Amino acid sequence: MSKIGLYVLDLMSKPLMIECPECGGDGEYEVDVPMPHNAGRDVGYLDSRWKTCDQCGGEGEIEKTCPECGEMMTEWDTKYDPEETICSDCKEPVI
Repeated sequence: MSKIGLYVLDLMSKPLMIECPECGGDGEYEVDVPMPHNAGRDVGYLDSRWKTCDQCGGEGEIEKTCPECGEMMTEWDTKYDPEETICSDCKEPVI
């Protein structure tokens, strides 16, 4: 296969990644942990801890999906228009 064919196949199989909306691309986020009062402390307080993001698994990125069909979008779908929001299968054919 030619180099151009391999390039096109690579674009068509490589998922389009976007920043995770849950953690903002950090891969983890801060959560409040209530610490109740006990025998050694007369008042409770809020402590904070870092938690790994469940949506992206700590990577900070998730695969972009098409809002029309729900399928994974690839880099081929945004080759000509980086702001494209739907996949090439859902686009209206140009006549």
